[in-house]
Amino acid sequence: MPLGAHLVGSVPLPNAEQVLRTVGRELGSRLRRIPDGETGPRADWIVWQYPVLSSRSQFEVAPPTPYAYRALPRLRLRPGERGDDIAFEQLGYAEAALSSFRTFSVVKRDGELPGGCRFQVSLPTPLAPISAFVSLGDQPVVERAYEAAIALEVERIVADVPHDQLAIQWDTNVEFGMLEGDVPAWFPDVEAGIVERLVRLGRLVPPDVELGFHFCLGHDETRPRHVPVDLGRMVEIANALATGMDRPLGWLHMPVPTQQHDDRPGDREETEVSEAVEEQTRPCKLCARPRWVNVAVAAASEQWRLRPANFFPGAWKWIARRHDANDDAPAAAVS
Repeated sequence: MPLGAHLVGSVPLPNAEQVLRTVGRELGSRLRRIPDGETGPRADWIVWQYPVLSSRSQFEVAPPTPYAYRALPRLRLRPGERGDDIAFEQLGYAEAALSSFRTFSVVKRDGELPGGCRFQVSLPTPLAPISAFVSLGDQPVVERAYEAAIALEVERIVADVPHDQLAIQWDTNVEFGMLEGDVPAWFPDVEAGIVERLVRLGRLVPPDVELGFHFCLGHDETRPRHVPVDLGRMVEIANALATGMDRPLGWLHMPVPTQQHDDRPGDREETEVSEAVEEQTRPCKLCARPRWVNVAVAAASEQWRLRPANFFPGAWKWIARRHDANDDAPAAAVS
């Protein structure tokens, strides 16, 4: 079975044009969508949003916390500030996306990208910069303002980019840190609060624009941050999205460890993927970060084949089994 490739966002090249031309040349027809590489000031994911937040006069700085995404001063409301007047004019995501889409159009016109390839815009969920940079007690009011601002960014993107050329991905990272207890959450029912937010974000994207979610463990310079025992929580969230959205999902992108062992307990059971979920989430991407699978493909390496098993809430295990050249059963679907 021919394998596709899904790039979650960042590509270590100098600018969008080099990313688009290089990736188009190297991956060619394997691509169904392509990001601009998040180059320049966006290279460190959400860090470029810190000055967007810190420029608001309502904030003062406090010491960073141990779970901070980067060792930057924490932002908190000044004494006497309620925060209900915080507003963000522009976050910069729409401006960057529209600039890169112009480059994408030129590269595609030049025949260096497949005709059916869409331009992928990868956006962080509002919880990411808010939980990373804002003091816990002030996060509720600031999150509301930031979510309103990112909704306007999406509105501008979908207004200016032809829908048949566009794909939008929500990068979902700190949510899984919250579920693992690594990152504090200000709302009481963490899983329900996360699902509610992700469904709300997904509904910002028109049905004729491809929509996907990148489930991410996060990472520092050497290792993933929020490493779960298994990916059960991710699959629970995936199922909730598949059943809770009033539109299909183009892809789900999940991290799968590269170091699996045949003797892991409980990894031998296989069941069929739930039809409702399969129809909503196909193709499913398997991904991730340093020391995890780096590009989302069906086989994590030449030695491993990944199988979905018990893909429904409350009863999930991920099957990683040795690749057998004589085994014709399909691996997880990819683009």
